[in-house]
Amino acid sequence: MTTVNRNINGTNIPTAATYSVDDTAEILGVCPMTVYRNIAKGDINASKVGRVYRITHKTLNDLIGL
Repeated sequence: MTTVNRNINGTNIPTAATYSVDDTAEILGVCPMTVYRNIAKGDINASKVGRVYRITHKTLNDLIGL
């Protein structure tokens, strides 16, 4: 991730083009397994790159309501 941070609800969120499942879980305040389950259900739009999922900045903004 880049070092640019945005303050959302008192939480500094690094701004990046894409986020890992772990980064997304940390930002949303849930465990990574919850993110994986929501990807599998189609509730979170993610791209699989190799063996890992990546979540776009736009998708993350949509999830947190920005």
